[in-house]
Amino acid sequence: MNRSKRLYVEELRELYKAENRLVRVLPKMAKVSTSEDLRAGLEHSCRMPYQRVFKLSSLTVLF
Repeated sequence: MNRSKRLYVEELRELYKAENRLVRVLPKMAKVSTSEDLRAGLEHSCRMPYQRVFKLSSLTVLF
């Protein structure tokens, strides 16, 4: 594997790890939030990392 492809794959792995962290943390943050607006925003944001994790996991299968 050439250097640029290795770097690209490594970046995808890092993105995957970061999105997985968000999947775990955002629901906890929403649960303890005292602001209704913040809670609503966090709950809405909780759905996005799941979609990105799915897309990233399908990409990493190619490598």
